[in-house]
Amino acid sequence: MTTNRETFHPTGIQYHLKKGETSAIISSVGATLRSFRFQNESYVEETPIDEMASKARGQMLIPWANRVADGRYVYQGVSYQLPINEIALNNSIHGLVRWQEFDLISHSVDTLALRYLLVPSPGWPFILETTINFELKDALLLISINFKNRGTTSAPLVFGSHPYLKIPNRPVQECSLYVPANQLWLVDERKNPVEKVSVDDSASLKALVGPSADTVDLDFRSPRRIGGTYLDYAFTDLINSSGQAQQSTPDHAMLDSFDRAYITDGTRKCGIFYDQNFDHVQAYFDSSNPSNASIALEPMTGPPNAFNLEPDSHVLEPFETKDLQWGIFIE
Repeated sequence: MTTNRETFHPTGIQYHLKKGETSAIISSVGATLRSFRFQNESYVEETPIDEMASKARGQMLIPWANRVADGRYVYQGVSYQLPINEIALNNSIHGLVRWQEFDLISHSVDTLALRYLLVPSPGWPFILETTINFELKDALLLISINFKNRGTTSAPLVFGSHPYLKIPNRPVQECSLYVPANQLWLVDERKNPVEKVSVDDSASLKALVGPSADTVDLDFRSPRRIGGTYLDYAFTDLINSSGQAQQSTPDHAMLDSFDRAYITDGTRKCGIFYDQNFDHVQAYFDSSNPSNASIALEPMTGPPNAFNLEPDSHVLEPFETKDLQWGIFIE
């Protein structure tokens, strides 16, 4: 009897991309962004190769982003129950593909294409083909996604991704945050949205945090120091922020056609860029957790609990395709 000693990493196959001083690693499990580096410094919180990704680090959130309250929703008159994978809060969170193996389509020095066919499962009886193209450029990573409904009925779909960003050798609390949004969602004790308010509605925001708070400032329409601010909110009513790129490299000229959110230490910027399909940016940072050395900035094409809040707004018809683009940049 022989023993096959070949082992596999929990993150799957590792695809390395490189262009000049910029590099990235994408893993086949979940098409997850494991690493993004510039001049040999890391700008994302990396998942070790031999660990299952935690905190949704770098993962693609398909076919919904954020939470579905109680895992329940009604779509076209039919009630569905998704598996509960946020046990403490009784929610379904971050979709169905985070732990699935994506198939390789092509791989070059600075490009990668992966594909996954999501088949029907309890609570989501639809068929969705996803193709993700990664293209590494100078100090940025462009991610192009194509969805195709392969079934004979329409399907609900909200996309998001979950990168954790940082400035090398600089605590997040000392950085400033820019999120070009006029509104955000207040949430209940289970982190599900209950009301949309202006980012400068101090009375509503203070009620959210509690009477012990002197002031609550969640207006990041101009870059503002994060400090001890707790963040776990979906920002929306996004402002057009295209055309603001410094164009540090020739490749940065492409950022003129995208909106952006970022952190900065006054010298460097690291952030996300996204096209007009995205109408929410989730920001997550808990300064009370000493292990948090990064901030999650998550582009989303719909709000948390979108299948219940906006059931008719996120629909992919049979054989319909949808294309969107987003990415990460450094300036």
